[in-house]
Amino acid sequence: NYYFLRINGKEGDETPLFIFVDPPETEVSSPKDAKVRYFGPGVHDIGPHYEVQEGETVYLAGGALVRGTIDSKGKNVRILGRGILSGEAMQIEWMKYKRTSYENPGDTTKPVGWKGPEGWLPMLWLEGAGARVEGITLMDAPQFCINMMNSKNSKLKNLKLMAWNYSSDGLSTGENTTLENAFFKVNDDVFTLYR
Repeated sequence: NYYFLRINGKEGDETPLFIFVDPPETEVSSPKDAKVRYFGPGVHDIGPHYEVQEGETVYLAGGALVRGTIDSKGKNVRILGRGILSGEAMQIEWMKYKRTSYENPGDTTKPVGWKGPEGWLPMLWLEGAGARVEGITLMDAPQFCINMMNSKNSKLKNLKLMAWNYSSDGLSTGENTTLENAFFKVNDDVFTLYR
């Protein structure tokens, strides 16, 4: 069950309390498994575009705060756990350098328009078939939360997505993807159905 509690009117709207109760994990990855990228409790900085290969699992244990974004083009990639994937460290990079093209590189005073896909910085960019994302919380996305436009036959379950930035769409998926038991509080489209 997911709850959103507002106390004292306007102040409650600005500082709500979120209560998330997920079922116990049925699949806990081992840090000794060669196909697992394991992030235990604590803060981990992985930077933008952390690459994950086909068949690998990224496991965010409860108590883990992983700052960065994850990209994969391989099949059967899994992102699991009860930890948090945060884009907080990517905000300035996205706002100053990624979102807009400039007349003179390095001079941010003369913007000329949006960059194309090379400037995108979603929290999760998963392109291969059979991806699975379960249990994690995504916070402070610099742009899209989960981009799976070129994926298919994927499953998402027990997710929490909270983002405030402009263009922080919730979920964009490919064909035959299922989503179960999720909470979204984003600042753009929750589901990008135009895809």
